[in-house]
Amino acid sequence: MYGTWFALVVNADDYEGEFYPETKVPTYQEIRAWIKKKYGFNVNSASISQTKRKYGLITDSGDIERRYIQKVKPEKEAAIHETLVWFGIIKGK
Repeated sequence: MYGTWFALVVNADDYEGEFYPETKVPTYQEIRAWIKKKYGFNVNSASISQTKRKYGLITDSGDIERRYIQKVKPEKEAAIHETLVWFGIIKGK
C-alpha cells in the first residue's frame, strides 16, 4: 500500500491561548483599553508613539518635539510591546 503523508510541525512554546481575531490596525484607544484591562494601569498616546518609533512603526522627523517628552517607563514599554505583539503589529521578542 502506498499513501501520502502530510505533517505540520508547530512551535507552541510561547502560545498563551489568546489572539487578536481581526486584521485591522488598532487605534491608540484600543491599545490603551487592552493595557488597562490586562495590567490595570494607563498609558498615554506619547508612550505608545515612542514605543512604535522604537520598533520602526512610525518614521517621522519630529525629533525637536520628542526631546521634551519624558522617557517611557520600562514596565509601560513592555506592556505596549506585548500589546503590539498581541494585535499582530510586530513579532514577539
